[in-house]
Amino acid sequence: MPLAILLDFDGTAYVGDLAVQAYARRVAELVDPTTATLIIGGMRSFLEGRVAPPGVPDVFATAEDGYEVVHAMSDGAGVPLDARRAAYAQSREDVVRSAFALDAQPGLTDWLDGLDESDQVWLVTNAPEAGIAEVLDAVGLTAAVDRIISGAGKPDGLRAIAADAVARTGDPRRVLGIGDRWAADLAAVHEAGGRTAHIDRFDRRLGTPTWRATELAPLLPALVRWSTDPEAPVDR
Repeated sequence: MPLAILLDFDGTAYVGDLAVQAYARRVAELVDPTTATLIIGGMRSFLEGRVAPPGVPDVFATAEDGYEVVHAMSDGAGVPLDARRAAYAQSREDVVRSAFALDAQPGLTDWLDGLDESDQVWLVTNAPEAGIAEVLDAVGLTAAVDRIISGAGKPDGLRAIAADAVARTGDPRRVLGIGDRWAADLAAVHEAGGRTAHIDRFDRRLGTPTWRATELAPLLPALVRWSTDPEAPVDR
């Protein structure tokens, strides 16, 4: 029976903060200069693990990624949801134009390329479809990804996707979710009985993933073992 790997996009499929930095810059264009400086500075401080600047919302201490921080700051600045969505769409275009600067996750492509032909790798993302192919090509994942599910509506939308993966594999233990946000990328896979690999960059220790590390590379040995024998007892 095949395996199914549900792979998150930003923060998981490639290394770097280009996408959230582009989003923060686009949101900053919608506010006054003082607020714009706070948004950019707050986002950078968060990503670099520094102390939050004065005026940054409390979410700074609990967020799993930079998007949560920018969302909170833009809400606090009164940026309308429609304007924020437009800024996000523009930021995705920015990412495509700079895709050449993105770095591949060390070891990810080699592992995925070594899977059986019947195994499936689905890229599952809330990002729009436009530009995804260019990013995958830039980081060498085009051949490894069998299906792109854009606009996935995670976290709620992941339930149906996980159920589909379980149905296709015939055993939830043959389904693996990989992501950097527990609730959005992994919880539904866990609920379906699948395995989960949490790239917990900021060490929030949320949820109950099968495996957890602050980077993908330390997780790869366990993922290789899983892909070789997915029904074996979990080795954490």
